[in-house]
Amino acid sequence: MGGAARKGGVRCRSLPFFQGDRPMKVSARAIALNLLVVFATASASAQESRANLPPPPFDVAVSYSYMTEEYLDEDLPAGWVVSLQLHMNPRWTLVGEANGAYWGKEAFPAFFPYAAWVHSILGGPRVNLRIGEKTTLFGQGLAGWVRRTRTNPGSVIAPENEGNVDTLGVQPGAGVDIRLNRRFAVRFQGDYRWLKETEVTQRNTHEIRGLAGIVIGVERAP
Repeated sequence: MGGAARKGGVRCRSLPFFQGDRPMKVSARAIALNLLVVFATASASAQESRANLPPPPFDVAVSYSYMTEEYLDEDLPAGWVVSLQLHMNPRWTLVGEANGAYWGKEAFPAFFPYAAWVHSILGGPRVNLRIGEKTTLFGQGLAGWVRRTRTNPGSVIAPENEGNVDTLGVQPGAGVDIRLNRRFAVRFQGDYRWLKETEVTQRNTHEIRGLAGIVIGVERAP
């Protein structure tokens, strides 16, 4: 055949191999097919091995939040939450978060507050419970600084720019992370926030918050 073989009208080159002292001829197409199978098998094995690795030890989560403020008797529909999670082990995580929630409306009557917002910085532990290959439930207890701010156009009844009111907040909450891959997950979470009484509120108050966001894993530097 002169180093070539013809099958079904298709001409294929052959390469010489040796079995003992006898030369053999193997089609280049067969070699390419075998290499493709080896590459696909190795790639699938590497992906499976990577998928079984634990998530990165540090997470950053960015979420939208919707808050109900009991003292203001208003919903704060425009909010954000940025949280940092350091995984101590598969069960326990240290959490730190910053949050802002905002509300505003036209001032009528003029002595009603026309804008309000809440800012907070909290931290505490989280416990995790993995219930599936990609699903993790968690519960947490955070505490820290909370500032409620209200502005007012001014009147005899309410002074202009009522100002900032700082207090202690204690915030238990729970949620679920659904992993998209090793580094990314979707988060849904709900929290109840207890606020210590102040000179302005004259009583303990509370806030309820729901949020949804994305979790991004950060690898530890080598």
